[in-house]
Amino acid sequence: MFVVASVAEYSELLPFLRAHPLVDRRRIVLQLLIGLRFLHELGIVHGNIHSANVQVDSSGAPILAGFGQPVLCRDEQVDKTRDLDWVDAQKELVSEWSILWTTASESDAPHETVVDATHYVPGSKIDISDDTAVTDVMKTRAANALLSFEKSGDMFALAFLIVEVFSEATPCTSVRTFQILCKALRRQRPLHPGLIAELRGLDRRHWDVCLSCWRVGPDDPWTLQQMVDRLSGTNGNIVLTPFGRNITDDELQLPQIDDHVRDIQELKEGRDAELNMQEIRGIWDQEGGKVVVIKIITPAHCRRGSLRRPHDFLAEAYMWSQLHHPNILPLIATVRYDLTECFVVPWMAGGTCVDFLRANPDADRLALLLNVGDALHYLHTREPTIIHGYVRARSVLVSEDGVAYLGNFDFLRLQDPERNPDTFDESYIDKAGRWNAPELSIAEYTTKSDVFGFAMFAYEVYSGQIPYHTVPEHPGFSYVKSVWDLKVAGHRPERPSSGLLTDKLWDLIQRCWDQAPRLRPSMGTVVRELGQIQTEGRAPHESS
Repeated sequence: MFVVASVAEYSELLPFLRAHPLVDRRRIVLQLLIGLRFLHELGIVHGNIHSANVQVDSSGAPILAGFGQPVLCRDEQVDKTRDLDWVDAQKELVSEWSILWTTASESDAPHETVVDATHYVPGSKIDISDDTAVTDVMKTRAANALLSFEKSGDMFALAFLIVEVFSEATPCTSVRTFQILCKALRRQRPLHPGLIAELRGLDRRHWDVCLSCWRVGPDDPWTLQQMVDRLSGTNGNIVLTPFGRNITDDELQLPQIDDHVRDIQELKEGRDAELNMQEIRGIWDQEGGKVVVIKIITPAHCRRGSLRRPHDFLAEAYMWSQLHHPNILPLIATVRYDLTECFVVPWMAGGTCVDFLRANPDADRLALLLNVGDALHYLHTREPTIIHGYVRARSVLVSEDGVAYLGNFDFLRLQDPERNPDTFDESYIDKAGRWNAPELSIAEYTTKSDVFGFAMFAYEVYSGQIPYHTVPEHPGFSYVKSVWDLKVAGHRPERPSSGLLTDKLWDLIQRCWDQAPRLRPSMGTVVRELGQIQTEGRAPHESS
């Protein structure tokens, strides 16, 4: 029997993905899994799974092709032993980034890659996304390693097809993906392909499928049916990103309230917001007679100056509007003010955390830490992972009743991770050197750099001072050490004298600003331990 089809009706998978960058790649992966499951149920091994052997029809559905000479599956108790001699000989062919990175001991983003170092020499940042083409020898060996004569070989190759769907790279075209192949062949857990693949949909569940196919996951290898079941379920942690898209006003789905705002005032006295710049307060008259006091945030008050551009403003608002958590500052509308599109958030009578603590010295500081910690944990468990990058007291607004809300976001990483910052991206508000983790002198932001920033925020809350307050940020003399000099050398602020700071809390803060990113706890762990400290602190009062 022969199947006859017009070539014009189909296209190869990779050209299709490049021509349709916004296609749902997760759906394509699920359909490929279902197709391979069908073959294996018939006892057929595909034998040569890669993107050139996947055709896409006019409806966008992927079709497994290129069977060559399919063979019946053989039941084997043990996988066929692969020749690994050439794998061990590839060290000189693999780029140096592979020895500089690792995964954290425990993390809210379990596949996140962090720099594996404790000593940092400031200079040009090392970009893990840097990649190069493979040599002809590597290309041949990679292609042979992905051929198979049994089900397990199909599964091994399937994982690289999944990686290719999201990264558009293979072991035959990318040194970085070739390194993943070498790790998988050695039965070692490879590093995640990176942010671009994550933004296209290679989330934790799909990466776990790859690890299972390579038999390096935490559980016993899953069957194809188990993989289909896992990927078919809903995932409430997913957020839609503006990556590769031009967001429109219609997609934003936020009220535009130009005609419903009155009594706009610029307030400067008595508040410490936005580096002593004025805050803008107004009244929003909603339907039904409801009146809401609002704060208007102009692009000039944001971390990224390029938000003056409509494209960047809409992308930022699109991301922000998807965040729903009791301690995330909610974006409730947009408004045109002073000829510029601006963000609208609820007015927080307590001001920034700095304002609130100055006005309320007896405030529950531990509760503020729990609020902000839980907000960070929420961000870190989104898919893709959201890094705040600016955790400090000025980024936290507090309501009149003492509830903290984390704000002051910058979602450029999720909009255009490869953009080189220009003059529009620069903002003098974004000066957080005292709060930044030491590895940021050579690496990009991660959840672990946020954990470090949280420790510095905790120091602010209990000391009433900015970190390293006695040290100049940029000393005028070479013999005076800067904040960065001290930080990369491992020096940290001394313990505040506050009697409210318990030994357990101070120990947690010290672990959060550990010099090695991989040893810092996750924000999930931080929140759990803060809750335990809070419970222990209440116990004596309740017993008395």
